[in-house]
Amino acid sequence: MSFETNRQDRLISRLNKDRVFASGTLILAAYLGYQAFSYPVESAFFPRVLSVLLGLLALLLIIRLSLRQRKERSVGKTIETDASTLSAEWRAIRSAGMVFTSIIIYGLLLTLVNYELASIIYLAAMMLIFGFRRPVITGSISVGLTVLLYTIFFHLLGVSRPESLLFM
Repeated sequence: MSFETNRQDRLISRLNKDRVFASGTLILAAYLGYQAFSYPVESAFFPRVLSVLLGLLALLLIIRLSLRQRKERSVGKTIETDASTLSAEWRAIRSAGMVFTSIIIYGLLLTLVNYELASIIYLAAMMLIFGFRRPVITGSISVGLTVLLYTIFFHLLGVSRPESLLFM
């Protein structure tokens, strides 16, 4: 009996995590779509396609989770939770919220400072948030990945850099 209750607790915890993730992804897709559709078609075709696909996948996940939950209710499964499951759920929700909040802050940073500085700050902050505490390696990875992405997108692919208020 204890094993079955523990399994149900983990299932509900996972469903809640997936629901939070899908909702956040849908919000992110809507924001990215809003931004992508404000640019001319020639320069924003790929971001438009990605934002629409991201939104569709998030909707599909939400529908799938709802159907799964409805199916479990119709079968008559009772789901009990304990304090440790609830605290694990809140930790998962908090970390998902931190990730989505940091992405929004990164988007705002892009409009305020230039791409390079915003990317270095974002990557370093995310490594710190996820527990990586070696400053030299964190700085090296942040700068190296930013230089790599800058080279690929702005030099090789010819994508124009985002405009910013403070630095060009």
